[in-house]
Amino acid sequence: MIYYKIRNKNTGLFHKGGVYGVWSKTGKTWTSLGQLRSMLTMNTTREYHKGQDMTDWEIIEYEVTEKCVKMPHEVMDPNKIIQMLKR
Repeated sequence: MIYYKIRNKNTGLFHKGGVYGVWSKTGKTWTSLGQLRSMLTMNTTREYHKGQDMTDWEIIEYEVTEKCVKMPHEVMDPNKIIQMLKR
């Protein structure tokens, strides 16, 4: 699967979505190029955002592949499993 983020080249922070220009270490992940394009269009067509400077924005594309499949008990803390079994 392909995912997208918007990163600020100057700060390294990621856009949190929407039209308010909020940035964070993790930001928002868009699950389709269409959703990303919609947000970009929204940021350029809203009256109060016309002329917003996006020159320091870059689109990061992530490809996520399934590495392995595990059962829940394989990733849980063994002590938690024991506590659950004692109930």
